Amino acid sequence: MCNCGQRPVLKSSKTTENPGHRFWGCAYYDVGKGCNFFAWADVEPQAQEVEVLRLRMRISTLKTKLAYVKIQLLLAVTFGVIGWIVVLILCYRVYSLLDNRGKMKELGGEDIVLLG
Repeated sequence: MCNCGQRPVLKSSKTTENPGHRFWGCAYYDVGKGCNFFAWADVEPQAQEVEVLRLRMRISTLKTKLAYVKIQLLLAVTFGVIGWIVVLILCYRVYSLLDNRGKMKELGGEDIVLLG
């Protein structure tokens, strides 16, 4: 029995110092109200268990990095599309100011030659 009066639960360590090492811990530890009861359950974890836990930790890290890269890609695509839309709008605005001879339409003064 742990100090909370509950039966301890068997868990596996996720620390880098003791990956996969099994221990008995308070049943309420994960909810933050545990009594910090702790006792090692085995002397040495099996090599496979250590490798599986290490790979699970690696998968978790890679999933986090993937989510971050997806956000970066979404932002890059969004800004790229917005940039092209702005360029197209500016080209349209310039084109709409030209007459069919390549001169600026009169805006109250002389014609301004932009093309040839």
